[in-house]
Amino acid sequence: SWPIRNGTFKALVPLQAGSNHLSLHFFDDRLDFELTLRVPSRPHFVRPVLIKARDDDGCIQGPLQEDTSAKSALHRIALGAKILQSFTAEKMHEHGLGRKTFALESDLYPQSPACHLFTSQLTVSQAHGMSGGDLWLHFAKELVSSRPPKDREVCKWFAFMSFTRYQPPKSYVPKSHSEIMNSTK
Repeated sequence: SWPIRNGTFKALVPLQAGSNHLSLHFFDDRLDFELTLRVPSRPHFVRPVLIKARDDDGCIQGPLQEDTSAKSALHRIALGAKILQSFTAEKMHEHGLGRKTFALESDLYPQSPACHLFTSQLTVSQAHGMSGGDLWLHFAKELVSSRPPKDREVCKWFAFMSFTRYQPPKSYVPKSHSEIMNSTK
């Protein structure tokens, strides 16, 4: 069930490879239609991953009432990747290029997790002491060396660090990206 606003609605519907038969119901009206998901034949894919430090449990920062466990983070990242995949397809279509998008690893290899949990050799303290560029280089080396060499040619990593923490300043509200980054470990 989805809300209708200004005569339109949006729904996220997971599709299986091949034909997908859908049915929309609105009171007594019904619309049946078919969507076809074509999995790309090329081997390139995006691999979502949550990076945790070796002395960290993988929990992410969030409101106290929310589940911030590593398991929840993996589900959130996987959902975010699928939303980006859908957004890309809609923007490509909007520009007359067809509904083309990138493949996630789990699209090409259904036995793969929707999002991987990767344990870095860094501790939280070491990671918090590094610059963004240094972290990027370190994790790139760790991630690439953790997988078979054939992955290097076909895989792009979509990575998040579980141990990132934002600590808002008490004396002012940040107004720029650099001010926010100054308050982020």
